[in-house]
Amino acid sequence: MLDSRRGKRLGIAHQVIVDAAAGSLFAAGDVDAVVVGADRIAANGDVANKIGTYTLAVLARAHHVPF
Repeated sequence: MLDSRRGKRLGIAHQVIVDAAAGSLFAAGDVDAVVVGADRIAANGDVANKIGTYTLAVLARAHHVPF
């Protein structure tokens, strides 16, 4: 499990933001990669997640940012 605290301990540069801030950060070119959590992961790799993840995925694709 990777969360913000563990990322910090591992020396992974990161920033936790609210979903509403994502668009402006992408537009400014301030996003290098997107990492999100998943509520459920099926055996075939499908994921179920909360509202907000789809928007982040679309923004990442539109701005050519790894998701």
